[in-house]
Amino acid sequence: MVIGLFGDEYDKCVGLLKQRIEDLGHKAIIINLKYLPRVTRATLDGEGIICDGYNLFEMGSFYLREMEVRAPFFHVTYTRELWIMLRERYLSFEADEIENVFFAHNLLEILAAKNLIINPPQVYSHRRLMPFHLSFFAQRGFSIPPFTVGAVEDLRVKGFEEELPLNLDEERVFDVLSFPKGKEKGMRIWRKKIAGTIYKVMFLGDKLLNDALAVLKGTVKPHKIKRKELPKGVGETALKAAKIMEAKFAEVELLYSAKEGIVWLLQVDPSPDFYKLEKVYGLPISEPLARYLVDVAC
Repeated sequence: MVIGLFGDEYDKCVGLLKQRIEDLGHKAIIINLKYLPRVTRATLDGEGIICDGYNLFEMGSFYLREMEVRAPFFHVTYTRELWIMLRERYLSFEADEIENVFFAHNLLEILAAKNLIINPPQVYSHRRLMPFHLSFFAQRGFSIPPFTVGAVEDLRVKGFEEELPLNLDEERVFDVLSFPKGKEKGMRIWRKKIAGTIYKVMFLGDKLLNDALAVLKGTVKPHKIKRKELPKGVGETALKAAKIMEAKFAEVELLYSAKEGIVWLLQVDPSPDFYKLEKVYGLPISEPLARYLVDVAC
C-alpha cells in the first residue's frame, strides 16, 4: 500500500511519519507542492492526477501537513531604473504564483472527494483564519476567552494580555510579501488571560489518544499525563470540538479554571508539531497516526 504525504521533505513531522509507515511495511511518498511546478510536476485529467510519475488516484490515503504554502520571497531594494526593468517580469511571476496555489488547492479538493485526506482541505480554513476559528466555536456554545483583533499599536487594551497570531500558520510559514511602511506590525489577536491549567489533548480518528500534556499555573514546561487524569469536562470538550470541526487528526488546546469550574477552548490545531510533542514530551503520536493512515488505505 502507498501512502501520500503532502509536505516538505525537510519537515521533521513528515520525515518521522514516513519512517513509521515504512516500519509497518508500507510505502510512503512525500509530495511537495511548495515548488509546483518549478520542481514538482503535476498534470490533471479524467484518468487521474499524475504527480512526479505517481498517479495519486492509486494511493490509499494521504496526510496533509500544510495548505497553500509557497516558497518564501526574498526582499531587496532596487533602483527606480532597475525596478522599471523587472516590474513586468515580477508581476507575471506573482500572477503565476496565484495560479499555482489555486491549482494545488483544486488538486487537494479532488483527492479529498475521491480518497481520504487527513485532514480534509476545508479543515485548514480554521488554521488560516484564527478569528473565524474562535467565532466558529463561540457560536456553537463553547466557552471561548474574550478576544479582540486590530493593529498592534492600537491594542494595548486593558485586560487583553495574551498576543496571538492572526492565523495559526503565521509563526511557522515565513511567506512575507511586503515590509510595513511604518512601525505597525499588522493585525494581531489579543485575548484576555484566564488563570488555570492548560491542557493539550490529541485527537485521532474519532477518539482521544491516551496521553496528553498539562501546563500547571505558574509553570512553563508541559508534563505528560494520562487521559484519565484530565479534569471532568476537558476530554469531552476536546472530543466534541474536533468532531464539530470535522477533523481526523488535531491537537486541542484547552484551559481549565478550577475556581470557575469552566473548560475554556483555546484552539484546535489540525496540523500540530507532533515531532516535538513526541521527541520532547514523550507523547506517542506518529505510530498511531501511521497505523490510522494504513487502516484507512486498506
